[in-house]
Amino acid sequence: MAEHNSSPTLHRSLDPPNPERAASRVRVQRQNENLEDKPFNDDDDTDEDDQGAMNVDIRDNGPRRQDGHVSDDADLEMDDVNAVNDRRNELARQKERNDERRHIEKLVMLRRQHVNLMKYKREKLGFVHRKMDLHESNTKAKERKVELMDYKAKTKERIVELQIYEAKMRRWYNKMDLFIKSGKNWEDVSALTGPEPDSIFNI
Repeated sequence: MAEHNSSPTLHRSLDPPNPERAASRVRVQRQNENLEDKPFNDDDDTDEDDQGAMNVDIRDNGPRRQDGHVSDDADLEMDDVNAVNDRRNELARQKERNDERRHIEKLVMLRRQHVNLMKYKREKLGFVHRKMDLHESNTKAKERKVELMDYKAKTKERIVELQIYEAKMRRWYNKMDLFIKSGKNWEDVSALTGPEPDSIFNI
């Protein structure tokens, strides 16, 4: 008895009863009885019999209830599959929403960058225009300064001419006055002093 208990494996007859295995045996036996009740037909193809047997084996795989519906375990498994599919679909929709949100954020960022760039360009262009205006104003001021200096130089030259003319006229009048006081007549005085100096205003 001790040697029997020390054996690593027990005979199948000593295994505890398995309800699922018992139900499977009952189904197989019932299928066999149904096959035996059907009349044998010589015209049936062997392949069809094999296919039928395969269908029976496939139908017998997995636990079923007595009413022929899928067992609760299969229902739970199908629910798990549906839950996984729903979760996958939700993740796909969430990814799509995130992609769309990131795309919108990128467009907003690009628009903001474009607005800032255009503002910077306008400010830079305005600065360039102001710099050009200032340069033009400085140029005109320099030109005006040169013109003013030229005008001053010409004015000085005119003053010198006036001073020369004034000196000539003074000498001429002095001679004329001297000859008149000496008792000479006008014709003699005019011949001695010569004609009146040309006026610079006639030049």
